[in-house]
Amino acid sequence: MNGFDFKNYQLYEFTEKVYSFRLKSGFYTVTVKYDGSSDTCTSQDTSEIEITGTRLNPSASAVNLTATSVDHLGTILSSTFISGGYAVNALQMWELGSSLYIAVAPGYSTDVVTETLLVYELVGAEWTLQPCTVPESRVQQMVINSFKMTGNDNVEKEMVHLLVIQEVAESINAVVDIHEWQYIPSTAQFPREGVKIQTLSSPGITSLDVLRVQPTKDTNPLILIAMALRFERFFNPTSYISFLQYSASMNMYVKAVVPDQFTEIGPKPILKIKARQISDTATLLISTEDGVSIYSFFPNQGIKLVSEYRVRGRLVDMAVYQETMPRVLSKQKSSTLIYILTELWHVQRTEVL
Repeated sequence: MNGFDFKNYQLYEFTEKVYSFRLKSGFYTVTVKYDGSSDTCTSQDTSEIEITGTRLNPSASAVNLTATSVDHLGTILSSTFISGGYAVNALQMWELGSSLYIAVAPGYSTDVVTETLLVYELVGAEWTLQPCTVPESRVQQMVINSFKMTGNDNVEKEMVHLLVIQEVAESINAVVDIHEWQYIPSTAQFPREGVKIQTLSSPGITSLDVLRVQPTKDTNPLILIAMALRFERFFNPTSYISFLQYSASMNMYVKAVVPDQFTEIGPKPILKIKARQISDTATLLISTEDGVSIYSFFPNQGIKLVSEYRVRGRLVDMAVYQETMPRVLSKQKSSTLIYILTELWHVQRTEVL
């Protein structure tokens, strides 16, 4: 038998991704299926992106759950669909005003779609494609930053920033594009919808997340972007964390007020960073192949290492969840769970921290 005996064989690859979102209005699940590796590999099951969810009853949070039936908590929505048939690199969902949006970053496709970013709005029971500034290259990662602000005109606005990392040939040229949606509740108007307002230079960026810090109850919260960067400094490839702070007066992100513009993390590439509020402290969870490190963020001071966990073998991925705890079990309102996937001798296993 030689290599020519395999010339008529075709390789097919099936991928299924499930994204879950907890928004103010409810819980939503987006399922993406894709058959790849061949132009002729198509099926009806993979031609659509399916969205399911449960819309919560606003008054349910004040109800005694032990004496309430499930149908009083919310309404299960019928499945809705978006035209698919392509791989998905990243996906995000958010709500603004009474509207629900989905941003899809297509990956490989057999000429099904050529756009690098698709934004849909749920109108009735149909997802309608919305105008948006399209990135030049394929999207690698997307993060949502949603907040409220009051400008100099004393008009309250609801803001959504979609942070987009594009794929680039040279990592030193990497950038983050920021697309903005605005909504004014008092007039029910959308002054901006998907407009790119800023491009951030992000050399060697591997991950990012949004960090919110409120020093005191009487001060406005600080909104920061934490970026994991990797570049050569003094001829050594090193990973760093850099912070940018949102300026409401300038409507853009500027350098955060911290001692160091780049905080050194170590020689290994940063796989993922997650920002969470743990015990009233703004916290960054940073994962590398060696394990997970936990840093506390302090305004005007930067980050400080609190704890770290080293894995056997190498760390493949990390996910962070908030678990709501009953008062009879914990004094804290919630507990932070860290799920990690590790690999040792080609065998993968999960751990919970």
